[in-house]
Amino acid sequence: MTDLLAGTAASVHPRSAPARIWNVVRLHLIDRRTYIGIPWLIVEMAFVITVFIAQIIGFTTGGLGTPDAIEGQRYSWAVLSPQWYLVIVGVQAISFGFPLALGFGVTRRDFYLGTALLFVLISAVNALAFAVLTQLEQVTEGWFIDTYMFNALWLGLDGFWWTCSRSS
Repeated sequence: MTDLLAGTAASVHPRSAPARIWNVVRLHLIDRRTYIGIPWLIVEMAFVITVFIAQIIGFTTGGLGTPDAIEGQRYSWAVLSPQWYLVIVGVQAISFGFPLALGFGVTRRDFYLGTALLFVLISAVNALAFAVLTQLEQVTEGWFIDTYMFNALWLGLDGFWWTCSRSS
């Protein structure tokens, strides 16, 4: 009996720290909808509502293409809606996922680093996507209907491609 246990113990290889941390990221991403799908569904719904409200304002005030109307749309908080959702998801990842991860033998340090890595990766992908959407919004002059959502005050006045192309 001891030889059998000794044989299995010798075949177990301890995982490296990066592998353990990556396993925590994978544990969180078992339900990808929570971290990827729902935030982009929120962005989509906020965009539809923004277009709807902007069109109502445009019809009642005589047009959306005026500088005042465009400047007024820069104060929209719709682009921040997925970030607030992800803050709540981060809190829930710790409170609900941590006991499960401890049951799998994950250390507190690895769980923290894996969760932090997940949210850094999500933030980087979302920042790149918002930068591209901001540029598309600028190039199409408000999605061809003078409606602006992604070019909010805190995301830059004109965007990096738009500024570079106008300065040359």
